[in-house]
Amino acid sequence: MSELAKTGWRPKRTIVYCGWDAEEPGLLGSTEWAEHHADELTQKAVAYINTDGNGRGFLFAPLCIP
Repeated sequence: MSELAKTGWRPKRTIVYCGWDAEEPGLLGSTEWAEHHADELTQKAVAYINTDGNGRGFLFAPLCIP
Protein backbone atom coordinates (compact mmCIF):
# COMPACT_ATOMS: atom_id res chain seq x y z
CA MET A 1 0.00 0.00 0.00
CA SER A 2 2.81 2.39 0.77
CA GLU A 3 4.36 1.81 -2.65
CA LEU A 4 1.03 2.64 -4.29
CA ALA A 5 0.67 5.77 -2.16
CA LYS A 6 4.14 6.92 -3.26
CA THR A 7 2.87 6.91 -6.85
CA GLY A 8 -0.01 9.20 -5.89
CA TRP A 9 -2.66 6.47 -5.89
CA ARG A 10 -5.39 6.78 -3.27
CA PRO A 11 -8.08 4.19 -2.51
CA LYS A 12 -11.70 5.00 -3.32
CA ARG A 13 -12.73 3.59 0.06
CA THR A 14 -11.28 3.80 3.54
CA ILE A 15 -8.90 0.97 4.36
CA VAL A 16 -8.62 0.02 8.03
CA TYR A 17 -5.70 -2.09 9.26
CA CYS A 18 -6.09 -3.67 12.67
CA GLY A 19 -3.55 -5.62 14.64
CA TRP A 20 -3.60 -7.33 17.99
CA ASP A 21 -0.60 -8.53 19.92
CA ALA A 22 -0.89 -11.57 22.20
CA GLU A 23 -4.63 -11.86 21.62
CA GLU A 24 -4.83 -15.63 21.47
CA PRO A 25 -6.28 -16.23 24.95
CA GLY A 26 -9.97 -16.06 24.00
CA LEU A 27 -9.36 -13.87 20.92
CA LEU A 28 -10.52 -11.01 23.12
CA GLY A 29 -8.99 -8.10 21.22
CA SER A 30 -10.32 -8.85 17.75
CA THR A 31 -13.66 -10.20 18.99
CA GLU A 32 -14.36 -7.16 21.13
CA TRP A 33 -13.37 -4.78 18.32
CA ALA A 34 -15.60 -6.55 15.78
CA GLU A 35 -18.54 -6.65 18.19
CA HIS A 36 -18.11 -2.94 19.00
CA HIS A 37 -18.05 -2.05 15.28
CA ALA A 38 -20.58 -4.67 14.11
CA ASP A 39 -23.12 -2.20 12.70
CA GLU A 40 -20.51 -0.26 10.73
CA LEU A 41 -18.89 -3.47 9.46
CA THR A 42 -22.27 -4.85 8.36
CA GLN A 43 -23.00 -1.67 6.39
CA LYS A 44 -19.59 -0.85 4.96
CA ALA A 45 -17.13 -3.75 5.01
CA VAL A 46 -16.15 -5.18 1.65
CA ALA A 47 -13.47 -7.65 2.71
CA TYR A 48 -11.92 -9.16 5.79
CA ILE A 49 -8.48 -10.73 5.50
CA ASN A 50 -7.22 -12.73 8.45
CA THR A 51 -3.49 -13.35 8.21
CA ASP A 52 -3.19 -15.14 11.54
CA GLY A 53 -0.39 -17.64 11.23
CA ASN A 54 1.29 -15.84 8.36
CA GLY A 55 4.79 -16.69 9.53
CA ARG A 56 6.59 -14.85 6.74
CA GLY A 57 4.93 -11.54 7.52
CA PHE A 58 3.92 -10.83 3.92
CA LEU A 59 0.55 -10.89 2.22
CA PHE A 60 0.67 -10.96 -1.55
CA ALA A 61 -2.74 -10.18 -2.97
CA PRO A 62 -3.42 -8.82 -6.44
CA LEU A 63 -5.19 -5.48 -6.49
CA CYS A 64 -7.61 -4.54 -9.22
CA ILE A 65 -6.85 -0.89 -9.87
CA PRO A 66 -8.56 0.59 -12.91
